[in-house]
Amino acid sequence: MTPLALEAQTFFLSGDELSCTVFMESQTSLPADLPAAPEAKPSHGATADVLNFPKVYLEKRSHARSVSVEKTRPAEIDLRKRDLKNALSGVVVDESAWDNPNSAESRALNWMAAVDPMNLDVATAPPEILVNERYVVVLLYFATNGNNWIRTDLNFLSGSSVCSWHNSQDRGVTCDSRDSVESIDLYTTNLEGTLPGELGILSSLTELSVGTNSLVGNIPLSIGNLSKLEVIDVTSNVFVGRLDEALFRLPQLERVYFGGNQITDQLPSSICESSSLQLVTGEFNGLVGTIPSCLGLSISLTKFDMAGNFLVGGLPEFSPTSVMEEFEVRENLLTGTIPVSLTNLTTLSTLDLADNSFSGRLPQFAGAAGQLSNLGIEDNEIDGSLETIFATAPANTLEVVQVENNKLTGRIPTRIGLFQKLQDLWVHNNFLTGTIPTEIGLLRLLDVVLISGNLLRGSIPTEVGNLVNCRGFSAGFNELDGTIPTEFGNMAWAILIDMSSNRLSGIVPTEFGNCANLVYFGVSGNERLIGRMDELLDALSTSLEYFTASGTSLSGSIPTTVGRFAMMEDLHLRAIQLTGTVPTEIGRLTNLLDIDLSINQFRGTLPSELGSLGAATSLNFRSNSFSGALASDFSGW
Repeated sequence: MTPLALEAQTFFLSGDELSCTVFMESQTSLPADLPAAPEAKPSHGATADVLNFPKVYLEKRSHARSVSVEKTRPAEIDLRKRDLKNALSGVVVDESAWDNPNSAESRALNWMAAVDPMNLDVATAPPEILVNERYVVVLLYFATNGNNWIRTDLNFLSGSSVCSWHNSQDRGVTCDSRDSVESIDLYTTNLEGTLPGELGILSSLTELSVGTNSLVGNIPLSIGNLSKLEVIDVTSNVFVGRLDEALFRLPQLERVYFGGNQITDQLPSSICESSSLQLVTGEFNGLVGTIPSCLGLSISLTKFDMAGNFLVGGLPEFSPTSVMEEFEVRENLLTGTIPVSLTNLTTLSTLDLADNSFSGRLPQFAGAAGQLSNLGIEDNEIDGSLETIFATAPANTLEVVQVENNKLTGRIPTRIGLFQKLQDLWVHNNFLTGTIPTEIGLLRLLDVVLISGNLLRGSIPTEVGNLVNCRGFSAGFNELDGTIPTEFGNMAWAILIDMSSNRLSGIVPTEFGNCANLVYFGVSGNERLIGRMDELLDALSTSLEYFTASGTSLSGSIPTTVGRFAMMEDLHLRAIQLTGTVPTEIGRLTNLLDIDLSINQFRGTLPSELGSLGAATSLNFRSNSFSGALASDFSGW
C-alpha cells in the first residue's frame, strides 16, 4: 500500500481529553530512504472496508505535553524539511548537498524531519540550540559513519536533547548551563569520513576531541571561528592539507594536538601570537619550513612537539621569560648549534633534539635551579665534554641522558653518583676516555647503561652488582681489561648484557645464570676469556635468544642440554677451542636463524637433525674436522 500524506482537521472531545485528527488523503510519498509508516489496522470488530475510509489517528493529550503515537506522515515530513531548511539557511556549508540523497547532509536532514523521536516543532524551537546544534551533531554522526562506531553507549540519535548524548564518563556530547554544546569527545570511536564544516557554528564549544580515528580530508577552516575553543585533538587520523592561521589566534585556545596525520604545511607564525596557548603537538606529519623565530618569545607555551617532520633551519633563541617545559623536535632536518638560551631555561624538563644535524659544543644547563629530567641529543654531531652535563644539569631531577652517536669527549665523572634519579645512561658511540667510575653503583634506579663504542679503559667495577634493577648493560667495543665481576649475577632483571670486543680476561662467570630473563649475552672478541663452554651453557637461562662468544678462549664442548634453548635465534661460537661433536639436540632450536661454529676442533659427522632448522638463514661449520657425508635431510636444507 502506497503511503499517503493527509490533510487534517482536529476535533477535541471532553472527558478523556482525546483529540481525534481526521486526515484527508493527498498524493505525496515518503522519502525512499526512510522506513515506511505502518499500515493502519482496523480495531476489534471492524472490517477491511475501514481501510478505504479517511484514516483516524488518536493521540492522548497529557496535562504536561502532547505525545504522538503515530509515525510522522509524508506531508508533515515535507513541511518539516522545509522548516528545517529555512532554520538552517546560512548555517550549512553547502545547501546543495541536501539534494544528494546519499550525502551526510541529506541523511541528517531526513532523520530530523522523519525519524527524530524528539519531534521538534521547528517553527517555535530556539534555532541556535535545539535546531542548529542538533543538526550539526546529527550531521557529525552521519558524516563519520556513526553506524560503525565502536562506542555504543553514547545515546546518539536518541529522542533526548543532544546534551544527554554521552556515556557515564562524559564521552560523547556534553553541554553548558544553557544547554549549548560545550564538548565533543569521540576519541578512539572508529570515526570514518570527514569532519563537517558546520562544526564552526557550535559557538559554545570548548573541546573537540576526535583523536585516534580514521578521519580524512582537511581540518575544517570553520573551526577557526570557535572563539571559546580551548582544546582540539585530531591526533592519529589521516588529515591532510594546511594549518589554519586563524585556529592559533583563537583567544582561549590552550591545547592543540594534531600529530600522526599527513599535514604538509609550514608552522604558522600565529602559533606565537596567542597569550593562552600552552601546548602544541604536531609530531609525525609532513611539516616543512622552519620553526618560527618568535616561538622563543611566547610567554604561555609550555610544550612544543614537532618530532618526525621535515623542518629545516636552526632553533630560535629563547627569552628568559619563556615558560617552555617540553621541547621536542627529534627526527627532523634541523641544523646549527643548540642555543644556551634554551638549555638555560629553569622551566625546561624535556629537551629532545635527537636525529638531526646539530653541531657545535654541548652548552651548559641551568644547574640546581633547573628542572631538567629528560635529555635527548643523540644522533647529531655535537662535540664538547660529557662532564658538562653532570656539572651543570640538576642532580635532583635528571632521569634520562641519551647522548649517543655524537662526538663527545671527556670522562664519565665521579659526580654521576649524585644523580640518584638517573634511570637511563646512553652515552655509547662517542669518544669518552677514562674508567667506569665505582660511583655508578650508587645509582640504584638505573635501568639501562649503554657505554659501548668509546675509549674506556680499566676494569669493570664490582659495584655494578648494586644495579639490581638494571635491564640492560652494554660496555662492548672499549679497551676494558681485568676480569668480569661475578656480581653481574645480581642483575636478576637483566635482558641484555654485552662486553664484546674488549681486553677482558679470566673465567666467564657462571653466575650469569642468575639472570633469569637474559635474552642477549655477548662476550665475543675477548681472546683472553676462558672457561668451559659446557658449564656456561648449562648455567645460562633458557630465555636466551642471542649468545656470542666468538674469538674467546673458551674450551670444552657443546653439551646435549643445548636443546633446551628453544628461543635461541643466533648462536655465534666462532674461532674458539671447542671440541667433540655437534650434539643432535641442536636440531631442537627450531627458531635458530644464524649459527656459526666455524674455526673450531669439532669432529665426527654433522647430525641429520640440522635439517630441522628450517628457519635458519646462515649455517657456518667451516674449518673443523668433520667427516662423512652430509645426511640427506641436511643436504636438502
